[in-house]
Amino acid sequence: KKSTEYAISLTDKSSGIYKATEEVAKRVNTKMPDWILLSFNADFHVQQNKVVTIDGKTVQGRILTIGVPYLRHLDRQEFKAIVAHELAHFTGKDTWFSIYTYPTYKAFITLISNLGAMMKQDDGQKESNNGAWMALPNIIPLLVISKFYNRVTKYLAKIDRIREARADIISAYIY
Repeated sequence: KKSTEYAISLTDKSSGIYKATEEVAKRVNTKMPDWILLSFNADFHVQQNKVVTIDGKTVQGRILTIGVPYLRHLDRQEFKAIVAHELAHFTGKDTWFSIYTYPTYKAFITLISNLGAMMKQDDGQKESNNGAWMALPNIIPLLVISKFYNRVTKYLAKIDRIREARADIISAYIY
C-alpha cells in the first residue's frame, strides 16, 4: 500500500547528509537505506513500504526520512545519533512489525467507528423509538471489540516502548 510523504528524495550521494548516513549505517551494522527522503515535516523516521513523494516519485524499500526543519538545530554529532536511532529500527525488524500491525489496528478503528455509526442511525420515523431498539444488537459486539482493542493498544504500546528503548540504546552506545 502506498502512502504520501511530503518529502523529496536525496539523490546527491556526495552530500554531507548521504555520507553521514553511510557512516552511521556502517557503525549500526545495517545496510544503507534504499532511499533517503528530505521531509518538510519536523520528524525523522524509517519505513519499509511504497511511498509517493511530493514530486510524484514512487520510492520503495528501506526508507529513511529526515525532517529538514530540524537540521538547522542539530550539530553533526546530534544528527548522527538520531540517524543511528532510526537505522537501529531496521536491525530490529521494527519496520516489518509495523507493516503487519498497522493495518490490523486501522481495521479495529474502522470496525468500531462503523458499529458506532450503525447505532446512531435514524430509521426515519420521528414518532417511534425503533432506532434505539435497532441499535441494541450492536451494543455487545461494540463493547467486546472495544475491550479487545484497548488490550491490543496497551500491548502494542509496550512493544513500541521496547523497540524505541532498543533503538535508543544502540544510538547511545555508538554516539
